[in-house]
Parts: sequence; C-alpha cells; structure tokens
Amino acid sequence: PPPLLSAPLTRGENTFVPGGYFIGQRPPRPWCHTLSNRSFGTLVAYGSLGFTWALNSRLNQLTPWHNDPAAPFFGETLLLQTGDKIYDVLSGASVYFYGTAAEYGAVCAETRLKITVQTDAAAMKKRVRVRREGGGPCTLVYRVRPLMCDSFKRRPYLRGTAANGALTFNNPANVDHPGYMRLYADTPSEARCAAGEGTLRVPLAGENGEICFYMAFAAKETALDALCALPFRPPVPVEVSIAHKDSAVSRFAPLLLHGVYDTRVLARTGFYQNSGAYGFRDQLQDTANIRAAF
Repeated sequence: PPPLLSAPLTRGENTFVPGGYFIGQRPPRPWCHTLSNRSFGTLVAYGSLGFTWALNSRLNQLTPWHNDPAAPFFGETLLLQTGDKIYDVLSGASVYFYGTAAEYGAVCAETRLKITVQTDAAAMKKRVRVRREGGGPCTLVYRVRPLMCDSFKRRPYLRGTAANGALTFNNPANVDHPGYMRLYADTPSEARCAAGEGTLRVPLAGENGEICFYMAFAAKETALDALCALPFRPPVPVEVSIAHKDSAVSRFAPLLLHGVYDTRVLARTGFYQNSGAYGFRDQLQDTANIRAAF
C-alpha cells in the first residue's frame, strides 16, 4: 500500500486503488472498514474511530456500536488541542482503507493516523504523527467511552481506574465475556477517569511529534499487565492480486476478499447486523466465495 504517513495526500476523489479504497471527500453513502483477528477487532469509518470488541463483536463491545453507520461514533475520539482551540482529528480527514490497516490524513496540523490490529493478540495500535510549522505546543487527547458488554442497560456497572498514565476498565455485569480493557500511550501521559469515561492527554512540546496509543484486552488483570508489557507485533500484509478483463474489478476484488474474510469470518460484524448471521448457510456462502476466488 502507498505509505500515506510519509507522502502528501490527494483530496477530492473517492476511488479504488491497488489493494484498497481511498476516500478524499465525504462519500455519498457510509463507508466502514474492519480490522480483525480471531479474538479482537475494530470497525473504523470515514470521519470516526468506530468501535472495538474482544471475543465477540456483539456481546463484548469494548466501545459501543450504535447500529447506525451514517451517524458519528463517539465511543472513541481523537482530539488535538492547540491553545483554546480543540479539533476532532478525523473530522473531514481523508482515509485509505486496505487489508491490514486504515490510514487517515487530517486537515488540522497535518496530522496522520495509522490504525492496526495485532495478528495474534487482543491488542490495537494507533500511531499519530503531527507536523506543525511555526506552531506552539499542543496536546493530543484520546477520549474513550467504554461499554464492555452488549447493552447500555448494563453500562452503569462499569468500573474504571486511572493509574500510571493508563486507563483500565472492567464491567462485572458481563458474565459471558469477563475481562479488562486498557488504554495507554508509549510516552508519558495524563490519565483521567470519571463517570465511566476516560481521557489520555499527551503533550507535544515541539512542532513535530509522534505518539502511539494502544488498546488491549485480557480475561485477567495480571494477563493484561503481561500483554501490555510485550512489544506490539504489527500484522503481516497479505498481497492479493486478481487479474480480470475489467480493470475496475481487478482493483475492487482484493478489498472485497478482505471484507469477506475479516468482516464475516473473523469479526462477524457489519452494517446494521452487528455480529452478523452465522448459521450454516452463511458460513457456507462466505467460505465458498473465498475458496472460489483462490
């Protein structure tokens, strides 16, 4: 995929590109993208960070899904504060969706964001790069509103703590998928938690800066500590090339296969039918399509 974090972004056109799809302006219809492994994933969208789950995309939503992809997601928000002004980094940002990542190019302060999910663990990384010519100090703020269950009716039981620059949440009402979620950064940060919501504030002293935010999940808090202490292992890109007489189909097919496998088989999530139907017929049609393509 094109290295968007090191190259200028072209705005204005929405088009399929080799390996993925580029959105340079607000699309006429909602567009989401799934990044998932067998036990953890996130559904990101144009203009918002979407929602994240562990083990089951319906029963254990770490951050909430509102079943309306046309409306903004507010479970996870990335903000940039400069003086008395606060910007939503993803508002109006162009984005490139491809198999193993989503890369955003924000309007404010030439900010770049890359989102990846670890291949073999319940962990996600958001790398943010800020370049500001002639600008003063600024602060990156990651705001999270956890759910950690399947319904807002059980959200009042949520517990959260802020310690050592990290946020840790647990919902004892989720007896089907009990566990702990943690949000932290790779640099010293100020963690605040109140009323079931949390923020991580990371100051940037110079004109340029790079921060990595991490989200992880484990069944036990001791296991979560061990997972967060390990280095993040990025996913290995899998290149898929399909030759078709129609060049548009050739560009579209790799992203379509990714959508079938990551969204339907691994994540079991999608528009309006979060978690997806997963009976025999559904499994048969999904796996048959993948098998036919290869």
